[in-house]
Amino acid sequence: MQGRSRLMAAALALSSTAFAQAFPPHQPAYMPAPPAPPENPTTVERALLGKALFWDEQLSSTRTVACGTCHRHDHGGCDPRAIDATHPGADGAFGTADDARGSAGVVQHAKDGDYRPSQAFGLRPQVTRRRALPVINAAYETELMWDGSAGSSFHDPETKQLLLPEYAALESEASYSPIDPSKMAHLGRTWDLVARAIGEMRPLALASEVPPDLAAFLRNRNYEQLFTAVFGSPRIDVARVAMALASYQRTLISDQSLLDLALVGVQQLPEAALRGHEVFERHCAACHSDLESHEHPAANDFRRTGVRPIDEDVGRHSVTHAPDDLGKFKVPGLRNVALRPPYMHNGGLPTLRSVLDFYNRGGDYGPGIDPLVAAIRGQLSEQDQDDLIAFLQCLTDPRVESSEPPFDRPRLWTEGPNVPTRIGAPTSGGSRYSPQVIALSPPYHGNRFFTVAAENVPPNVEHSLFLDFARLPVPGLLLGHPSYLARLQMRFYGCGKTREAADGKWYASKVLEVPPDPFLIGLRLYGQWFFADPNGPGGFVSSATFTAVVF
Repeated sequence: MQGRSRLMAAALALSSTAFAQAFPPHQPAYMPAPPAPPENPTTVERALLGKALFWDEQLSSTRTVACGTCHRHDHGGCDPRAIDATHPGADGAFGTADDARGSAGVVQHAKDGDYRPSQAFGLRPQVTRRRALPVINAAYETELMWDGSAGSSFHDPETKQLLLPEYAALESEASYSPIDPSKMAHLGRTWDLVARAIGEMRPLALASEVPPDLAAFLRNRNYEQLFTAVFGSPRIDVARVAMALASYQRTLISDQSLLDLALVGVQQLPEAALRGHEVFERHCAACHSDLESHEHPAANDFRRTGVRPIDEDVGRHSVTHAPDDLGKFKVPGLRNVALRPPYMHNGGLPTLRSVLDFYNRGGDYGPGIDPLVAAIRGQLSEQDQDDLIAFLQCLTDPRVESSEPPFDRPRLWTEGPNVPTRIGAPTSGGSRYSPQVIALSPPYHGNRFFTVAAENVPPNVEHSLFLDFARLPVPGLLLGHPSYLARLQMRFYGCGKTREAADGKWYASKVLEVPPDPFLIGLRLYGQWFFADPNGPGGFVSSATFTAVVF
């Protein structure tokens, strides 16, 4: 009964009137305000600027990935796409035991938008080898990322100059992704280029359903005007972008779950959850200490649990170089954990039940598994696991699950109806090549980097891309191939020879400009690749047709 007694004692120690007390905007109801660097006080304006930047897909050089793409609030601040996004792991081969579930970023590409196939992913979006950690309640952490590489001091990522000496893990973490060529950046992107691009953007130009408070803050202003309003001058640089993003994340405090309400005496946990809390106290609380107190809501710990062999990912050791840190990874907070599958740093466990089965095995790969993990082996009965899941489900803040303030957000372009799609299938005839069209860019009018590519194409041959704004009622024929293009209106792009990738496969890539003509808005665009191949019908092979709406 020790766990239940501690929970009841906590409830008695806190007045039930705490729930009804007013608290300032962007401050949590129960937990203390998260620490912030004195140089970056959390204000409503800074948080709103950070909110705009966090959800702006234009922050990536392909205009397809925002910070919020990989950190969705309704999924506990994690990436729901991780279930289907696979990294080949340390062996570089897909379909083997070390495959990981991560977050899909950008296709590897040059500054001019031209795709450059990566060794592992070709012309497909690259996937991180570790899944995204939650941004919700991350404001209390002193070290972020699975290996703790985002520490409490913030240095300029390029000059290494110390910008913020303490309480700046969020600022440090925010400076990584916009220049990471696997997540958001083109090859060779610098923060100077990021800042210059932000200065040319119309905030959230690709998003829709912008929350009212954010829309009122934006008021049709550009980013330079917003930075002036918040920081006193239009200068945009890594420090200011990181400070705004961090200020927004310091407002993302989850403290109104059923457990939180029980701790202040407002509601009561169900019996199964109370039993689960007792099991949690016996086996889990020593590591997941963030649930023990509203005063200290962060674990800030690293442990080796034996998810995978150490030589696949050394974890914390890559930062500290300490032998004792080999294979250790950050202990994540558990609030909203039921919303966050898949689990563990490699996304290798799909459900909470599979996580509990893992711990009941005492971990999978030694040596050096943490003694607290090894001690759980064989200690969790089926009933214990049922009760633990009932308790963990009480850690979900309903505002997080339903995207209510402060967890409301814009709708991303990649979630909307204008994302390019395919029609039909490649036509290859007797050829061994079946060209796959790749169209991921947003076709907004004025986009100078609308990239269309194709893979699995014949080697070193002439190829052409046809575009049109009108579709035939039924597929017609173009060069003897099924096509949804209207031949009298289409534009032809002669693209030269196909190119060889590092893996020996051949590909094509073409960067186009969508004319900045308002007349095009709302028109449907169609495109199709053709490649010379004597074994294809009529001496060609073709891709499927892609289509998208200009906006």
